[in-house]
Amino acid sequence: KNSLPLFVEDCNELKKKINSKCCEVLKGYKTPAYNNKSIRTKVYTDIYAQVKREFGVSRSSSIKHIYIEKALEIVSNYEPPTYLVNEIYNENNQIPFSDLGATAYL
Repeated sequence: KNSLPLFVEDCNELKKKINSKCCEVLKGYKTPAYNNKSIRTKVYTDIYAQVKREFGVSRSSSIKHIYIEKALEIVSNYEPPTYLVNEIYNENNQIPFSDLGATAYL
């Protein structure tokens, strides 16, 4: 029993936790950073990479079932690297030209 891989329910729970953490890191679903596919993908990729690295597996579904609680804890405690923090901050704090009252000159 200790060598069984994650069950489908475990994989779904882990995925749900990762989705939630990604949203938290990006500061919400409606933020510019969340809506920037490139930044959002980097965050998802980094969280999954952290989980896989911790257990020495190439796929998160290869984690042993007995480690699901540890995997969820790792996701809960995830902190993005500095470069991602900066990208998220910059994206979320850009002021659109329309908010400045600027008009385009053609």
